[in-house]
Amino acid sequence: MYMRLLRTAVIGALLMGLIACSSRDDDDARSSNDSAAVDAGDVAKAIQAKIPEVTGVVVYDENSDPNELIGRPGQYTSAARLADSRGDAQSDGIDGGAVVEVFASESDAANRSRYIQDTLSDLGPAFGTEWHFLAKASLLRISGGLGLTAKNEYEQAWQGGQP
Repeated sequence: MYMRLLRTAVIGALLMGLIACSSRDDDDARSSNDSAAVDAGDVAKAIQAKIPEVTGVVVYDENSDPNELIGRPGQYTSAARLADSRGDAQSDGIDGGAVVEVFASESDAANRSRYIQDTLSDLGPAFGTEWHFLAKASLLRISGGLGLTAKNEYEQAWQGGQP
């Protein structure tokens, strides 16, 4: 009797493990497929077409990414900077306007957003502020230095992270 009960428990545990793993893998595959169809450069150019103050788009690659995060585990797969005439013209980062980052999964995008917001909160407003919008595996970061009107324009142009 003891062996039969033990065998049933082991089989049940194995089945639960298989079900849990297969479900998570399916979710990751869906997230990866969603992000593979979206490119940060395309999203940034679509935003530029809707906001006249966006004067340019710089699409980063592995060699030009100032954060050196493209393709790193858990980081973005593509990124693009939007230069905004209301931002810091000398900045090649977020202070110059906004940044679009696309990740392999929704959780990676959420983790990046949380990390940046937590870091800025810990350092205080002297180190900058940002507005973030998440859509699936995409993150739009807007410089807090642009002001509320600009934030609202970017939010409207964002369209859920789709070009």
